[in-house]
Amino acid sequence: MYEIAAVAATAAFAAAWFAGARNGRFARPVFTAMLMFAGAALMWGVDCVAELSAGEPFPGMDADGACLAAVILAAGLGVFAILCLTERNRAAAAED
Repeated sequence: MYEIAAVAATAAFAAAWFAGARNGRFARPVFTAMLMFAGAALMWGVDCVAELSAGEPFPGMDADGACLAAVILAAGLGVFAILCLTERNRAAAAED
């Protein structure tokens, strides 16, 4: 569950990045969030491959996986929001 959530968040931020956010005002927060979620997806992808090669089943959709996915998505979106606020404050300070 958490692997799928990390890949979906990476895809969403990558789509935003390639759709034109890289030229916009919030380019750094979008790129940073994309890299954070891509790193998490890569880490868990390697973990899933290691578990599958050891003969264990693919991690299913249990309550612990859903809770972990929710925490990771909330933390990543929280960091994204903080980065957007600091970017906005930096732009407002530059205008003054």
